[in-house]
Amino acid sequence: MSDKQRFQEILTEIRHDLQYLTFDLFFTLIKKIKAKNYQSDSETKDWIFDTFLDKWYEVDTKINMILRDFKMKADVPLIPIKHYSEQVAYEQNRFPPNIEGILEKLYDAGKNYEKEVESVMSSIRKTMYQTEWDQMKNIKSEKYIAPMVRKRYIEARDELEKAKQSVKDKKWDEVLNHLRPAIDLAIKEKFGFKKIQPMKQFIQDAEKYDLPLPSYAMLYDYFDEGSQRIHEGKLHTPWECEKALNFVAEFIDRLDLIDMSAEDIEEFKRKSKAAD
Repeated sequence: MSDKQRFQEILTEIRHDLQYLTFDLFFTLIKKIKAKNYQSDSETKDWIFDTFLDKWYEVDTKINMILRDFKMKADVPLIPIKHYSEQVAYEQNRFPPNIEGILEKLYDAGKNYEKEVESVMSSIRKTMYQTEWDQMKNIKSEKYIAPMVRKRYIEARDELEKAKQSVKDKKWDEVLNHLRPAIDLAIKEKFGFKKIQPMKQFIQDAEKYDLPLPSYAMLYDYFDEGSQRIHEGKLHTPWECEKALNFVAEFIDRLDLIDMSAEDIEEFKRKSKAAD
């Protein structure tokens, strides 16, 4: 893979993260606020700090690591996002409600952040051309494949880190040996299951009985014995491994956004023989 292609991989990863933040995560916040009649309660406040801002901090740290590695000085504007997020978190019982205006400012702050990151990365690309991509020789793109470990889903993300290390060590056949347990552990923590067996039946039941998983089709590919190449753990190239890592990392993030009552989870357990 050329140095230019490795740079494009890093940029694609950043864009993927920012799309998730400014679209998926933001409109999940909108959905939560609408469900509360455009007011923020303690549950929403905790979600904003523990999930919404937590993810922004994670991605911002990764972006600043990239800028540091490329020796690029830039001040990407995270402070307005933090400021307006906190305003939303504490917007309670005001008449007329001011929360819609704050949400609009938060959205604009996120898009401005995205715009500034694109501008900085464009400057890095220009510098790389001027130096014939020499600086890329000291950059390890796999360093940015999987996100950093967060407080939730620690065991699942530990498996992600092991998969990431397998990529660094070029042990391609071991990558899926860590990604499958990462998926299993994340689902168990999210829904409080003690055991999922067999996973293929669980995925079928989840789709049949409306257990909201971020993806069904991709999970089939990872756990269905009919998908022989994936089932046998045969991911031979860095690109294939990166795509698998990205899928599982995003799966865990999206899983964290799902709202499901304890009663509905128990109802699913009564219907499915694959989850306990």
